[in-house]
Amino acid sequence: MRDPLSIDAAESEFRDGMHGLAMWGVAVVLGALLALGAAAAAASASAPSTGNAAQSSAGETLLATELDEMFRTGKVIDDLPYRRAEASRILLTASGKNGVSNPDRRYLTTITSMVLTVPEAEAKARVDDAITRSTQALHRARVAAVLQAFFVSAALLAGAVIAWYGATEGGKDREKGTFQFWDFHRRRA
Repeated sequence: MRDPLSIDAAESEFRDGMHGLAMWGVAVVLGALLALGAAAAAASASAPSTGNAAQSSAGETLLATELDEMFRTGKVIDDLPYRRAEASRILLTASGKNGVSNPDRRYLTTITSMVLTVPEAEAKARVDDAITRSTQALHRARVAAVLQAFFVSAALLAGAVIAWYGATEGGKDREKGTFQFWDFHRRRA
């Protein structure tokens, strides 16, 4: 074992604490890289290998609502998955500053009435209910995201404090020359 450092206690504690924070930072970066790798592996495993996904552009998901409006027609489209996806994109605008626009409400009412073959009044009630529920669900999702970010930040801060404390305590033991030895093979009488 080396001789104790010839620096004052405050400097030694600061250096030990910074070493603890450096190791905490390395652990956080490695954990983030592992999480990103796992997410990428899961995404590539669940992505379709063929089909229309290869033909879409990267900006299509960002501009999906605008694309829907551009290609919207009065004709009946029998593709229910497309109609559901389009309706979900319209409902996502419900939490925006302006909410769902009146033309979008009328369009949702029209396609709901056509798909379900219900009267216009019932379709309008369903659309209004869906908009209300989607606004509430989006609000809950935002609150959950804020809480999750807060708890992740609090956990990271607690980890940093614990790393600092553990490193300074380890440095004190190093300077004193006292280490805890765990002898699990000792015979008990």
